[in-house]
Amino acid sequence: MIATIEYQHPSLPGGVLRYVKDGIDLHAGIESGEWVWFTAGQFAFQLPDKATKGQEALTVAAPNTDLTLSKAIETAKRHEPVIPVVSIYREYDTDDLSKPRNKRIRLTMSSAKITAMTVTLTNSWKDLTNRRFMRPIYNNVTHPGLMYI
Repeated sequence: MIATIEYQHPSLPGGVLRYVKDGIDLHAGIESGEWVWFTAGQFAFQLPDKATKGQEALTVAAPNTDLTLSKAIETAKRHEPVIPVVSIYREYDTDDLSKPRNKRIRLTMSSAKITAMTVTLTNSWKDLTNRRFMRPIYNNVTHPGLMYI
């Protein structure tokens, strides 16, 4: 499995930055059928948990060695009108790079922490379908009959 992350924003070079968690650059297909280059980089990520607590987040930590990502984030913060940075996470099979192995995970950057060594980005869903509203959560404590289903 090969993990990739893509950042989209008008202030980024070419409007997009793409990284692959590998030691070499990757030429792979995306959902539109287009083949694109992902720049090699070592980043760590934590996928969102599957839970009932509402807003979930994808956290990505990347080295701040060439300052490309940190400069892009600083530029995006000052961009007018305010447009959120979109993050797209994709996984590829090593034997089939023509398309991602699963549906892409498209998130919006909600926060960034930049230090001299790393850039840590927190990405979350910013749409109504993934927000938790005031509603009852059914569990075995409040609804004991569920344990028999």
